[in-house]
Amino acid sequence: MDEFIYEFNNSHIEELRTFGKIIKNWRTEIINSFIRIGNRRLSNSAIEGVNSRIKTIIKNANGYNNFKRLRNKIIFSINKNVPIKGTPKK
Repeated sequence: MDEFIYEFNNSHIEELRTFGKIIKNWRTEIINSFIRIGNRRLSNSAIEGVNSRIKTIIKNANGYNNFKRLRNKIIFSINKNVPIKGTPKK
């Protein structure tokens, strides 16, 4: 990988030098993307999916006045095994 970075950074083509800088800055992340655990590559896709679902819930809600209610809706939507805990009315 270091050899590729060196070649890109010393290229006479500006785009390749820019690409070399990008590869150098993201070197650790690129190498980590090839790590395999249990014959599968590591991925953050599960977390990205959860974040997407949370954003969809918030967008569809058109605003929440009660944070506890929003929190409970998100937790229940993400993890169906969590019991619903209501907040008593005053």
